[in-house]
Amino acid sequence: MVCTDELKRIYHEEGPDAMSHFADIVEGNLLPTPTHAEEYLSSLSVEARTKQQREHHLDLLTKRFPALPVKRSDVTKWIMEMEQQNLAENTIKARVGTCRGYFEFLQRLDYLNPDEANPFEGHRFTSKRKASKQDLRQAFEVSDVPRLIEAAKNKPRKDPNLVAAITIAAYTGMRREEIARLKVEHVKERDGIRFFDIIDAKTKAGLREVPVHSELTALVDELVEKSTDGYLLPGESVTKNGERGDAIGKRFKTLRDGLGFDGRYVFHSIRKTVSTLFERAGVSHNEAAEIVGHEKTGMTYSLYSAGMAMTQKLKIIENLQY
Repeated sequence: MVCTDELKRIYHEEGPDAMSHFADIVEGNLLPTPTHAEEYLSSLSVEARTKQQREHHLDLLTKRFPALPVKRSDVTKWIMEMEQQNLAENTIKARVGTCRGYFEFLQRLDYLNPDEANPFEGHRFTSKRKASKQDLRQAFEVSDVPRLIEAAKNKPRKDPNLVAAITIAAYTGMRREEIARLKVEHVKERDGIRFFDIIDAKTKAGLREVPVHSELTALVDELVEKSTDGYLLPGESVTKNGERGDAIGKRFKTLRDGLGFDGRYVFHSIRKTVSTLFERAGVSHNEAAEIVGHEKTGMTYSLYSAGMAMTQKLKIIENLQY
């Protein structure tokens, strides 16, 4: 009786399509989109920021499609609407990718028919404009890196953590957050070679061991000796997403602006400079990848190799000269 009354109410207030939609949910033909969203998010092994982004994507999915499954053609229309809003192609792909993963999760657990085609799979995306070099993040010139380090040292308000972060990035290619999370205990030694043991990274490939460049020896000794909280860069605030490098990034932006660099240059640009130096020195992709934490190419190296010896890595990393 309650269900019948509700169907009548929906029919008169929202129309026959809404009534039919409600009936499908009651009868189990449709699944309310957010029903298992928390379960899905909990199953992901990703950083807090990435999980928060996926949660936002699922909110957008729920607003667009309150119940699943949906027609592939309706997903195509949604993609076209996002393109007409001039959203970046990567943004649209990320949203659709999250939805595709969620739908697959629901199928694997039999919340949705596992034999049904995933409506978020295999879509084509139309770029509205050609990529412009003016829009891309740029690598710093090799000569710019010493300028950055010197400017950080000469700040009116001393900022040893910023100096150290830029310097370590320049001689390792590490990501900002990887540097910020380094602890004293992560500076290790094997076969007479000191190295950074990166155990907390953005990707699986980022979990690696990076030799301490000869130009970093004195700095690392000082950071280890003076650490007050166990971190090489002590005293940094932590965001709600658990990131220690966010404040360093903001201070770097201020430094960058003061030197006249535009928004295409970010802390990550130092990492691009490192990759440039490796390429100019004739270092192969897979050798450089093992230093900077990128995926290797080819099944032999990516799947079966245990990686280079520390002596090999040290020889490669010493190519970084400014």
